[in-house]
Amino acid sequence: MRTPIEDHEFDMLGVLQLGERVRARGIAWHQLPIVDLQVPDERFRYLMASRQARIDPVR
Repeated sequence: MRTPIEDHEFDMLGVLQLGERVRARGIAWHQLPIVDLQVPDERFRYLMASRQARIDPVR
């Protein structure tokens, strides 16, 4: 599961423990934040590249 929201948005949306709860159910969770109204930046590209093997495992 991928979540493109920023840290402060978890509180705003009332889902502070989203990642913890998703993982507790055995689902891989990756936070890949994108700044509102912006295109993915270097931080997003770095996180995506560093986690790609875990996000899209070879089947």
